[in-house]
Amino acid sequence: MTKRVRSILTKAQPIPSRGSRQDGFTLVEFMVAVGLLGVLMLGIGSSFGFQQETYVVVDQVAEAKQNVRVVADLLERELRNSGYMVPNTGSACGVDDDDGPDALYVSDYSRIVAMSVLPPALLTRPLGATVVGAPAAGVAAGSQTLTVDTMDLDGTGGTDFAVGAGLILADRNGASTSVACGTVTAVNVVGGGGTVQVDLENATGALPDGAELVAVPAIVYEVVGASLRRNGVVIVDQVEDLQIAWFFDLDGDQLVDPGEYIADGQGVADAYEPTTLDSSLLREVRINVVIRTRDEDPNETWQGGIGQVTENRDPDSVAPMDGARRRVHSATVRLRNNLT
Repeated sequence: MTKRVRSILTKAQPIPSRGSRQDGFTLVEFMVAVGLLGVLMLGIGSSFGFQQETYVVVDQVAEAKQNVRVVADLLERELRNSGYMVPNTGSACGVDDDDGPDALYVSDYSRIVAMSVLPPALLTRPLGATVVGAPAAGVAAGSQTLTVDTMDLDGTGGTDFAVGAGLILADRNGASTSVACGTVTAVNVVGGGGTVQVDLENATGALPDGAELVAVPAIVYEVVGASLRRNGVVIVDQVEDLQIAWFFDLDGDQLVDPGEYIADGQGVADAYEPTTLDSSLLREVRINVVIRTRDEDPNETWQGGIGQVTENRDPDSVAPMDGARRRVHSATVRLRNNLT
């Protein structure tokens, strides 16, 4: 065989393999890979769980903030308009409770049309349905049936009193400065007048000579269970507290002096008693709303939530520490129809 043929045959031979085993992973390598993958998946799962918990918390806190803003806006607007065209003593009334939520009654301005539309005869004195045959000793607390001379305060037609709504009793002539408030339980229209059955929270006190007791349609806010209700209708849930404080300008200087804010937790005689206070001197109302999240924090180890104490609420009566988050809104409203 010539050298040329041997050279060609040598070049045509296949290149031998580098080893005799097949390519792949050993058992050790496979177990290491599985372990690393498990650690990675554990980290991803933990991160996802944390993100989910954060989302739930942020979502519920945002919902609580939105709810408290809605409630505050509604309360503030209706307080600013309270006292419109009715006796100023009948602009607002309430129930003070140290161990639970307060109740708030404000005169219902929506029942009365604008002054430009009112008949001229109705502009000469405060509006209200006169209580026929009101006793000199006043009207007692509890369920009472009041006979009134009209159901239509502004003469535009319809009935201004409704079952489930509020009612404030005040003196049209200003001879008496105490007020009473309660919730309407029945209405019976007879001609232009009729009867209104009301569950009064307090008594009116004695009616001096010259007093003319009138019934004023009102809006009532109260917390029932965990729901804030307006005239008996639920407007928002998860409300833990509604606390009210009242500024009575006892010396007439239009300034808040020590002892002039009632039920704020600061005074010696701190209870709000509409029967004995001079409601003609009421100038401001401060509202405090406490709302909690629907559910407790997904992180069960977080127990940083606790019931909030505002005004004269007894600290021992609020919710204990739990996993819920809370938001508090406080606002002070000047009663613009009471400043004259």
